[in-house]
Amino acid sequence: MQITARILSRNTSVLTASLLIQKILAFIYFSYLATQLGVSQTGLYFFSLSVVALFSVFIDFGIINTVIREVAKYPDKIHAYFSNTVIVRVILSLVIYLVLIIIVFLTVTDLLTKIALLIAGLIMVIDSFTLLFYGFLRARHNTVYEAVGNILFQVILLIFGISVLMIRPEVLLALVALLIASFTNLVYSLTRVVKLIKPQFTWQINFPFVKEILLIALPFALAGIFARGYGYLDTLLLRILDDQIAVGYYSLPYKITFVWQFIPLAFIASVYPAFSALFKTDKINLSKLFHKVVIYLLVISLPLAIGLSLMAESIFINIYGLDYLPSAYALQVLILCLPLLFINFPIGYLLNACNRQVQNTINIFIAMIISLICNIILIPHYSFIGAAYVSVVTTTLLFVLGFYYVLKIIRIDWPWLLKKLIKLILSVALMAAFILLIGNQINYLFVILFAAIIYLISIFAMHLITWSEIKYLYQSIIPNK
Repeated sequence: MQITARILSRNTSVLTASLLIQKILAFIYFSYLATQLGVSQTGLYFFSLSVVALFSVFIDFGIINTVIREVAKYPDKIHAYFSNTVIVRVILSLVIYLVLIIIVFLTVTDLLTKIALLIAGLIMVIDSFTLLFYGFLRARHNTVYEAVGNILFQVILLIFGISVLMIRPEVLLALVALLIASFTNLVYSLTRVVKLIKPQFTWQINFPFVKEILLIALPFALAGIFARGYGYLDTLLLRILDDQIAVGYYSLPYKITFVWQFIPLAFIASVYPAFSALFKTDKINLSKLFHKVVIYLLVISLPLAIGLSLMAESIFINIYGLDYLPSAYALQVLILCLPLLFINFPIGYLLNACNRQVQNTINIFIAMIISLICNIILIPHYSFIGAAYVSVVTTTLLFVLGFYYVLKIIRIDWPWLLKKLIKLILSVALMAAFILLIGNQINYLFVILFAAIIYLISIFAMHLITWSEIKYLYQSIIPNK
């Protein structure tokens, strides 16, 4: 199968569009869920899914990334990969779910929490197979069905979730709704794989072949373990060192901050192949592309961070109610990591594209350890606010560690970068001044609208972004056919 720029562009566009729709629907649903369940039950819901997110990385063990890479290279081995990886997935799922059950019954005394964790564990197992099946479709350069499946999952979750929460706002019913949506997505992904790949499945395991798969998967597994630990340890420690209500207060600021990750992910899906190609052929244009991606991500993330931080109280009072007002103070802190969170995507993927993936994994490991230590120190004294500060610190640390190695790969044009940053800061300052002066005098929705208009006018008036730069970025991402 010949892979053209048109196919790559289609795959990127389809996945990006589905990711955007899914994230919007997911955030709307979680916001509704939070208002219906209340702080404590929302905390249990978020905690249960965070725990199984940590366990799920051991079920996957980097196998999905291995499948995508190796099947794309050797399509004739797809049937061998399918049979053996499915068998390995069954074994790992049973083992990890059994470990989860043992840990739950040894450490958890509350019956409601036990049941919630066990239901979440079933969701984890189902999703692990769904993602594996979509991995095989990705290896065949088909992302359309994954995109449809993502939206199908979210729509079903919205329908079932909102229905049960309207009748009985209980956390277990919310998890059952998620279980139904996950199972539907599993069935859909399996039918697509069977139709498109027609796998010749057999229960006979090829041990030398499985050993080869696991050795290839090991670096992916380590990176996944460190990244998942870095992303979810704060929630786990918050529940252990504080209580469920603290997790509930932390869950909404966490969702509001990290829901925006689809933006840098969409950028990276497009520019990562260009990073890899330019590293081999044109270091100067690699540097230019990196500069522009960084600035464009800052143009999006910095006003979001400052605007949401300044308007946190109004947003929470008007949307979530006074019960969630303490969450606003966590958001004011946590959202400040958004610009560096965005920038860490091109930094990390540039390192991967330039054969520095080991260093990138080490950086994530260091950030995870620092996060663990700082959360243990701060959470007992400052609860979820302490966890928010730790997230800002570790995101900054990850940026510093990554940028140090970026400097070894490309030359940074400091005058160009500083000129752009000054214009950006001035534009954000104008927007922030408007929010501070007018924010309490008119409806918060109008504040958001007018602040966005002021910011957009200022960035184009100051030539922070020009049409020629947008054209350059587009041509760098989409090669001429």
